[in-house]
Amino acid sequence: MDYSVFVREVADGDWPSQTIFNRSPDHAAVIVENLFRKAESRVEILTNTLSEEVYNRPEVKKAAVSFLRRHPRAHIDILAEELVVRAAHPFLIHVDASGLGNRLTLARVRASDVANYKFNFAVADGKSFRFEESRLLFNAIVGFGHEIEAARLHHVFQQLKAVSA
Repeated sequence: MDYSVFVREVADGDWPSQTIFNRSPDHAAVIVENLFRKAESRVEILTNTLSEEVYNRPEVKKAAVSFLRRHPRAHIDILAEELVVRAAHPFLIHVDASGLGNRLTLARVRASDVANYKFNFAVADGKSFRFEESRLLFNAIVGFGHEIEAARLHHVFQQLKAVSA
């Protein structure tokens, strides 16, 4: 079965879903696309670089804008560990060009805080997540409707956001 079909079926199936693993930028893009597709209010992304290998894919950009259009109060929050230039990043340019850029915030994590953890993640509505144990690899675990794990990641995100610039 095609990975994108598999992930869509899992995301649309019973929640909590089975745990999915992914190990490549291609798989990461499919997961992020589905996090946007299933989200209703907020997607939070903690990333080292907002990888263009993932976020510059047409299906990811389309899913992000569709998410913002579907839900008038929806928001995307991005915390990046390295400098991401909003006017130069294709994903951010696409969201801004859609007229919905005011519902996407981008902040930078303090270097002193980056030193305290090794992971990256994305969380949708505090219910679904993609978690990379190492910020250096695309290896991740994913769950749709895993509210306990997703809520923990949301809490970590909010703590980092509160002290980011």
